[in-house]
Amino acid sequence: MATTQPPQAAPSFAETPESLVEIANRLIARARKVQDEVATSVRPDTATFSNVLLPLAHASNALEAEAQLMGFFREASPDAELRAASREAQKRFDEFTIETATRQDIYSLVEAVWNRRDELDLDPESQKLLEKNYKDYVRSGLKLPRRTRPRSFQKHPAAH
Repeated sequence: MATTQPPQAAPSFAETPESLVEIANRLIARARKVQDEVATSVRPDTATFSNVLLPLAHASNALEAEAQLMGFFREASPDAELRAASREAQKRFDEFTIETATRQDIYSLVEAVWNRRDELDLDPESQKLLEKNYKDYVRSGLKLPRRTRPRSFQKHPAAH
């Protein structure tokens, strides 16, 4: 699919139903690996924008760029199997988005950076990204006491 270095080749749109699902699984695994690495290598007292938000944003952007291209098949392909595979890939991306939004370990790190935001010398774009991420986790319920969180949090072990 797409590359990250210019000049970028045009998408080939030569995917098969199997390759769409494989690509989705690979993209999700890559993004999850970044999340897991951040969660295991950074503590709240050492959390910074550069070692928490930046790698997560890069991973999210890479996944999102590819997911958008894969969604094209759902809307424009004349092949019913390819459309179905694109819907399946989107379902997997949606489940991963929910998993990401309920990760207490990542939230704790984002919250630590948020709590020190006045001490940081962040440019306006970085401030906006920090604010968006923090508020997204709060809206997901991670600031609530564990006993009052939605049951859906039980799906991800890091949410306990």
